[in-house]
Amino acid sequence: GALWVGSEGAGVFTLRGEKFQQPAVHSVASTAQVYALCRDRTGAMWAATYGSGIIKYTDGACEVYSTPHGFPSRVVRSVIEDREGNLWFGTYDGIVSLSETNIRTYTTAIGLANNTVMAIGEGARRDIWFGTYGGGVSQLSNEQLTTLDTNSGLPHNSIRAILKDKRGQLWLG
Repeated sequence: GALWVGSEGAGVFTLRGEKFQQPAVHSVASTAQVYALCRDRTGAMWAATYGSGIIKYTDGACEVYSTPHGFPSRVVRSVIEDREGNLWFGTYDGIVSLSETNIRTYTTAIGLANNTVMAIGEGARRDIWFGTYGGGVSQLSNEQLTTLDTNSGLPHNSIRAILKDKRGQLWLG
């Protein structure tokens, strides 16, 4: 395998041996500012970008997904794949959930703590957690959103990282 590297303004590169190269040539992909990468169960690599939406790399080609495809924003800060194969994207205007058959958006209008989502993590009970910029952290469980913030004891309302350890415990940063 190759090491995938997201850059600030030059897109995505792979390192094979001692040489960096771009996995696909595309005008958007070669200038993208990359925030996060996620390889899905099919082997495709997804790049969350600032201003270019999502770039999906598959077998030497790439596709760009953005507002014309149902994304609420071209700024995507985070991406994960959950245990069921759904992809979750944290944007500056809410969450996008992408399954094989459906695209769904979650925003403050239905209970998300803040629309600027910086980090995403999956909990031990298949719940999805969203770290926001200034709103705390929201938990999606059984299609219900709940929020933890400074009013409920969280030390700060900006959550930029979510990590699950080997025991299944989530850590927020």
